[in-house]
Amino acid sequence: MSVPNARTARLVPLLLALLFGLVLVTGAPATPAQAASSASRVKTLISKIIKSKHPKKTYYALPKKDRALVYKEVKKGSIKLRIIKSTPSNSVSPNSGSTARCWQKTLESSYYGGVTRSRLFSTTNTTNVCVSGGSVSLVNLPQRFQSAFWIGWQPDGVDKATFNAGWEGRGAALGKFSWGAAGWYPWHKTLCAQLRLNRDFVHYGWSSDCKVYP
Repeated sequence: MSVPNARTARLVPLLLALLFGLVLVTGAPATPAQAASSASRVKTLISKIIKSKHPKKTYYALPKKDRALVYKEVKKGSIKLRIIKSTPSNSVSPNSGSTARCWQKTLESSYYGGVTRSRLFSTTNTTNVCVSGGSVSLVNLPQRFQSAFWIGWQPDGVDKATFNAGWEGRGAALGKFSWGAAGWYPWHKTLCAQLRLNRDFVHYGWSSDCKVYP
């Protein structure tokens, strides 16, 4: 029986490390080509489900892997926010009953699919804040609406929430959406767009948080 020499003994850990490294590489993230293939696949699956006379049966008849792909697209997406409009701070609100200075901004909150990265739906909120005597005197949402851009998504209405913190006014639009067809809507999503406008007419914040209260 041969006994490994010192050089061979030193090579064994190196070979094991290389082997382990190769195993790790096999678990690398999907390539762009693979991601594109998955996106194309999930589009086909969703179209098949939604256009079916029996979408629920069609969904559950799919292989487990395909159901997981649809679930990821619908439920595991991401949110992006952007300010799309602003007004000067010297406007006068017709509802304030005075010459209070007011300003407003419009925020768009969009939800993107977890597989396709396509925009599926959005909630838009315009928040108006008026200031009188150094404090916020009025907070309202002159405009709020929702839009659906992808097959299967249904707009279910937009609620609103406002809060006067004295030093800032907060307004949120809460867009409700559901996914499905033909009376089968297994998944629901509330997408919010919140604006916070300071009494100094300079500072403001935005988020997808639905809560306006402290």
